[in-house]
Amino acid sequence: MTLTDVRGNPLSGSYSYSGSKSGTIQSGDQITLKHNESVTIQLPPATRYTVTEAPADGYTTTATGDAGIIYADKTSQADFVNDMPVSPTPSPSPCPTPSEQPDVPEGTGSAGTPTSPPVSGLPETGDPSLTWLWALLCAACVGGLFLTFRDVFSHKSKNSRK
Repeated sequence: MTLTDVRGNPLSGSYSYSGSKSGTIQSGDQITLKHNESVTIQLPPATRYTVTEAPADGYTTTATGDAGIIYADKTSQADFVNDMPVSPTPSPSPCPTPSEQPDVPEGTGSAGTPTSPPVSGLPETGDPSLTWLWALLCAACVGGLFLTFRDVFSHKSKNSRK
């Protein structure tokens, strides 16, 4: 951090700071902060400041408010955001042409298991979702709800006849 007066003359005093850490700092000193840490430095009005961040390998730093002048009764804030660029996801290889596909007898999968014939334009996912099992479970749930409500309503009608 560099501190000067508005004419550019270096400031020689020590200034207190508090927040995630506390202490005093002078122009040219450093404060090491980690993720989500922050400090507030008490600087006099008419102080010109420049805050820098040491470069970190593999990160791109974006700074806002990292240089400015302190005005009386006004808060100045320097924010630094470090982003690690994500390497692009490799694009999928194109589908093999029929001549590049392995020789597998028609109607069988790679392990010789029966498969349904491929639908043109749709990928084979190999999803054995067992649709019949899900339908059976849904039917059982609906039946259970029916029996529960029938029992509840039959008790109510018996109670209302008394």
